[in-house]
Amino acid sequence: MSETGLRFQGHDNYPDGTVIRLSMLSRSLEGQEQPIHLEARVCHREGSSVGVEFEHVTLEQQAAILETLYQMIALSRR
Repeated sequence: MSETGLRFQGHDNYPDGTVIRLSMLSRSLEGQEQPIHLEARVCHREGSSVGVEFEHVTLEQQAAILETLYQMIALSRR
């Protein structure tokens, strides 16, 4: 996962350029959870791995994505 997209394992065959809707749970550094609903465009596939780029991200969504990334980094350093 990054600020602009993510890669996930999927069984569905999404052709490049397909726009999909994603929902994920964002967790802040304070431990609060909130859902984020995003649209993303499929950029590439490799086997069952799908790479997508987020589209039309609001400032609020971007902040939640960044908080989630920081949380993931903090947890990996423990």
